[in-house]
Amino acid sequence: MGGGEFYIRDKNGCSGIRVESSQVVERGNLVTLMGGLVTRRGERSVTATYVTVVDPILTQPRPVAMPNRWSIQYGVASNT
Repeated sequence: MGGGEFYIRDKNGCSGIRVESSQVVERGNLVTLMGGLVTRRGERSVTATYVTVVDPILTQPRPVAMPNRWSIQYGVASNT
């Protein structure tokens, strides 16, 4: 992904956050970063002051999906 912004997530894919950085990283890279937490346009993100690629594994992460029936059953989506 080009510099400017990218998203990171934990290895389980359960949580993630937007990162603002001029550092260029590729999908699947394992990174370490430091920075401050900010809110931009209602979204929490990290303004990174330091980003380094720890392991350029380039393994494509699997998409995270949830069947639509689960979102209705557990109140995530409205029924309107």
